[in-house]
Amino acid sequence: MELLALRYFLAAAEMGHISKAANKLHIAQPALSQAIRRLEDELGVKLFRKEGRGVILTKEGEELKEKASLSLSLLDEYKENLARDKKKESLTLRVKVLSSSDLIIPFIVSFKKRHEEAIIDLVKEDDGSSTYDFLFTSFGDEKEISEKIPYIKEEIKLGVSSSSELAKRKTIDISSLCEEKYLFINKRKPLSRICLDYLSKHGVEPYIAFESDSVEAIYSLIGSGLGIALCPSFSWGKAKEGVSLLPLKDPLYRYIALIKGNGTNSSLKESFYHEASEYLISLGE
Repeated sequence: MELLALRYFLAAAEMGHISKAANKLHIAQPALSQAIRRLEDELGVKLFRKEGRGVILTKEGEELKEKASLSLSLLDEYKENLARDKKKESLTLRVKVLSSSDLIIPFIVSFKKRHEEAIIDLVKEDDGSSTYDFLFTSFGDEKEISEKIPYIKEEIKLGVSSSSELAKRKTIDISSLCEEKYLFINKRKPLSRICLDYLSKHGVEPYIAFESDSVEAIYSLIGSGLGIALCPSFSWGKAKEGVSLLPLKDPLYRYIALIKGNGTNSSLKESFYHEASEYLISLGE
């Protein structure tokens, strides 16, 4: 049974006249009459009977009208929901920020202001799902990054108390600091892995005195002489008073990158990727 035939049937039932129904449907009267006959043949019943110049429904026609109206109404509602969901999907940006949130969040906020229709869904850091449209993360080796991925290079320095003996040095040989108390950003962050790999490479198994999500907290502890930390040179903002950032003898860098997920594409998502790429590049200039 064709849905179009049911719609033709309902139009004829509503108008009570085949010619008027055909005009309303913008089809020829013979085409409508044939569609109704095929429907009657398929069901094995008469759906209309003549009355004057028009037609009225038979008992079976009334039953079909009730069931067809409900079914088509539900189908139309379902189609509307699908269209609404599709539109919502095209406007939804699932963004996961694993690196440099102090730099990335202001861009996301400004993008939302420029594109009020955007639905920004920030994916939790500890969400192991790979479902995201965009991922901001960082790598410790430039070779890990595809040529097509936009990224910026950031030097990582050693943060020490400005009143400490270490602050008097021009550069730091990290291998000589095995006994120091280290302060670390949360271990779930890519930066933490990059720093741990660097320390391991230089034979340092750090004593981690404190671990935090707060850059402010780490800077405060460094300034108070309660530990040292490997600190990004610009994404953490300007070093606080009492903190000195010293270059490492063997330079350490991280590469902040924007990675596209495998979700469906849309013009809004293309705009986000383009604008975020330009934003990243501008930070490195």
